[in-house]
Amino acid sequence: MSLCALQGKPELCIAAEEVAALRVAMETLEPFYEATVELSSELHTSVSKVIPLVFLLQQCLQEDVTGLADLLKTQLNERFRNVGLKDHLRLATLLDPRFKRDGFSSRTLSDEAVEKLKRTAESINLPVPQPADEPAAASEETATPPKRLSLLWSQFDAKRRQKERSSARQFTAAEIEVRRHMENPSLERDQDPLAWWKDVASSTPRLALIAKDVLGIPATSVPSERLFSKAGEVISSRRGSLKAKHVDMILFLNNIRDN
Repeated sequence: MSLCALQGKPELCIAAEEVAALRVAMETLEPFYEATVELSSELHTSVSKVIPLVFLLQQCLQEDVTGLADLLKTQLNERFRNVGLKDHLRLATLLDPRFKRDGFSSRTLSDEAVEKLKRTAESINLPVPQPADEPAAASEETATPPKRLSLLWSQFDAKRRQKERSSARQFTAAEIEVRRHMENPSLERDQDPLAWWKDVASSTPRLALIAKDVLGIPATSVPSERLFSKAGEVISSRRGSLKAKHVDMILFLNNIRDN
């Protein structure tokens, strides 16, 4: 501030009340900065964080009563109004063992996501394993004779079987996989969901295929923008004669070095 005054530019000086306002604005914007860093990552799974982060940002803004918070709240609700209904986002959140149902802002949204996951899993046809050779049938002499029906208990047994058939619901293989996934212990937030799916793929093969498709999607275009920016550095006026295949090789090697 003193430097601005000495240079004869008092309009550039920041008043004390403006400094206080900037501090309040920084506190309001800090969660948005953290969310931006999380979603811009190219080394970690990010697409499954979109729905949880929008929910968390809304919670932060509910506790903030400043005018900036009100403006951000309005913009956030307008831009991400239907974020919980986008299929690839809700499937990614549900299949991320760090979030599952807890990543949604309401039970209704999580229930709809579960139903979508079931339908998607049911549409997957897994290869049918080849049946093993069946053992030779037992001879008639060694076959176990059927049990003799009891006239005394026949009505009771028939009534019980009928009750079991009416009360027991037949679950599809896809529904069993979804239930198994939901019942599995959650993963710590700093662990890798893709590595986790690699370990459990044999028990939930349909869900593992879906997770492989959706969890690898980047949440934003920042990683690709970084790559194009690096391409601009490689193809300069001094390197204008580089062939396309050589540019691809240089970018690939630079990307490996950075990672």
